[in-house]
Amino acid sequence: MPAASSARREIGPAALFAFRVLLLVVLFFAWWGLVSLDVLPAFFFGQPFIVLRKAGEWFASGKIYPHLGVTLVETVLAFLVGTLLGVAAGLWLGLRALPSALLEPYIKAANAMPRVILAPIFAVWFGLGIASKVALGVTLVFFIVFFNVYQGVREVSPTVLASVRMLGASPRQLVRYVYLPSARAGSFPACTLRWEWPSSARSWASISGPRLASVTSFCKRRGASTSIPCSRGSWC
Repeated sequence: MPAASSARREIGPAALFAFRVLLLVVLFFAWWGLVSLDVLPAFFFGQPFIVLRKAGEWFASGKIYPHLGVTLVETVLAFLVGTLLGVAAGLWLGLRALPSALLEPYIKAANAMPRVILAPIFAVWFGLGIASKVALGVTLVFFIVFFNVYQGVREVSPTVLASVRMLGASPRQLVRYVYLPSARAGSFPACTLRWEWPSSARSWASISGPRLASVTSFCKRRGASTSIPCSRGSWC
């Protein structure tokens, strides 16, 4: 981020790091004070020192590491699959005028759809295992990559294209040496954002999955035949 780079040059990296730690400490004690004074309900916001102690116990016992590993695998898979699909679709539509004109309104409409509503749908389609979380993360990453690559391809200078074609470049060489570098220049600044979205999608899927399973269990007790697929091919 340009602002962070400018601040690092002005006050130095060590001072910037110290201020960040100080801000974290201030926020932590503000949380503790608001909960202690009953401004914030402890039932919903928790006791900060109890939360910190419990997290320390999880790390010390190693109980949390398998869960962090699963989250990391889901995030990386969603990032990779979404990036590959976004690059492929962005290049294809950026180089094809007719398909781009036909699909543009539908892609924009799909991007405008709230991703949260897809979590229970993917849970029904793919089960409560890793596949539903990865699918939801892919829907978040795909559009970020797609629009950056698509815009990068469409903004290639006609003068550059004419010069390269005049030198005898083939269509494959145009893609490799002209369109792909332009797409990379547009997509790399969004890498940080692309990493954040799969993790948040995984969290939403983890929240909605148990709720969906609870609803299914309730329906079964009432005699309904509703069921959803769990992981490893079983059914809840």
